[in-house]
Amino acid sequence: MIRLKTFGVQNYKNFDKAKLSIKDQRLNLLCSETGTGKTNLGKALMDIKTVLFACEPYNIQDYILNIHSNYDVRFYYEFIIDEHIIEYQYAKSKENQLLFETLSFDQEVVMHMDFRLLLNTVIDYSFFGINKNLIVNYRKLLRDSDEQMSLLRWIWNNTPFDRPSIIKKLFTFVRQMKSISVSPHTNCLPKRLNQPEVESLNQFLKGMCYNYTLHLAETLDGLTCLYRKEKSAIPFVETASDGEKALCNLFFELQQKAKKTPLSTSTISINTSIRH
Repeated sequence: MIRLKTFGVQNYKNFDKAKLSIKDQRLNLLCSETGTGKTNLGKALMDIKTVLFACEPYNIQDYILNIHSNYDVRFYYEFIIDEHIIEYQYAKSKENQLLFETLSFDQEVVMHMDFRLLLNTVIDYSFFGINKNLIVNYRKLLRDSDEQMSLLRWIWNNTPFDRPSIIKKLFTFVRQMKSISVSPHTNCLPKRLNQPEVESLNQFLKGMCYNYTLHLAETLDGLTCLYRKEKSAIPFVETASDGEKALCNLFFELQQKAKKTPLSTSTISINTSIRH
């Protein structure tokens, strides 16, 4: 079993310091007024993918430093893997370059890399099951090229980890992390809906404290349409508030992501642009 327990970031964009404690592993929603930093917090949470997989879910040249701070940007992730605590920390400069990274296993440092002092490296070879030549080659890569690869990513790319390995489980989990951004101004509703989907949507909305029930009807052109059944059939999309539209978009976006990656095995960063 693996889950993300805690995430923290410092000096990132509009945040001096922010911390998330993940209580429910099924679904966590982050909702607040427009302009409070939901998107930025979601980007910060997903930054680990840019470090470990060189993914670019957003502009890698994006200015990440808090405008009121002269310090580097720091990221902290605490994972629980098979009842062990894995802590991964790293820092970036305003140029979005790694300054250091540290990995701890049950509060013991098993890897530390200072990119400003290449000789200042701590590595527990037995924990990773690697030999010193791998690190020697890594330092040579840093000295001889402009590429700045994380040490943890280098170890992952050059080591055949066994299937039950802690590191393999960590990388598998991070690879499956998804970011979802929804807005009331876009329409994620499928052109065709079926009754089970509508029933699931109703359960979702009920969990969000909406007490009405939506019903499905087919239009003359063969498409499907959602209606509120009150005194008369009221079209839902045409009369829904921004908050209702955003929640429906969120539901169908989650449904689409779940078909690709089971929600029970991944952490999803969600930004809902709902104005209160």
